[in-house]
Amino acid sequence: MPLAGRHAEHGAQRAERGVAGLAGCAAGAGGAADPAHIEIALEVHLIEDGGARLPGRLERGDVHLSIMPAGYEGFSGRLLYPMHLLAVLPETHPVGKKSKVLEIAELADEPLILMSPGAASLMWFEIACQAAHVRPRVLLHSSVTHAMIELARSGFGIAVVPSPVRIPREGVRTMPLVHRTTAIGRWAVVAWSPQRFLAAYGLRFVDELVKSVRRSYPGREFIRHAPPLRRPSEFSN
Repeated sequence: MPLAGRHAEHGAQRAERGVAGLAGCAAGAGGAADPAHIEIALEVHLIEDGGARLPGRLERGDVHLSIMPAGYEGFSGRLLYPMHLLAVLPETHPVGKKSKVLEIAELADEPLILMSPGAASLMWFEIACQAAHVRPRVLLHSSVTHAMIELARSGFGIAVVPSPVRIPREGVRTMPLVHRTTAIGRWAVVAWSPQRFLAAYGLRFVDELVKSVRRSYPGREFIRHAPPLRRPSEFSN
């Protein structure tokens, strides 16, 4: 079952791995097999892509499920977690020293390291810059978030990344970006096309994923002081 995911944006990289042993236990010895307890092996292919390209993959049938930003019409889905836009600065950088969040206008004269075109978070940033009348000073676009963060740590510039990416605590400060105190970002959803058949094991995967992110989700520790993102009304959990 192909699954397109966006836990961290890595441009057009593609990763696949096998997952076996889902859904059940073996039937008891000496009796007829109970269909509800037959052990099956499910192969899952994980495909990473820029968040802005994931709806197209889902619509074309390249994947059965997609973890992507909410806001695209024509899909069914379940809410997962909020994804905020973050600024990653060198620990000693003077910008935002006295605040828990960073106004996007404060980045007007700062050298920036941004996600590559095709990343949904880059679109959020560009829209927010237009609203704030900010012309960003872009030094570099990249799809390799850990390299962006290392460059920020070294003082090369301020990295702007989505909250689900892995960010070390040493040597950097991580702050939610806002525009006039309003959060910048989208909720993540696990989505599928209502025009295509989704097997029972796919729906079970969705249920387990939703339960899992209620306990913990990527980037949670970095958005504790961020204003809440509006929950999309079209998805119910």
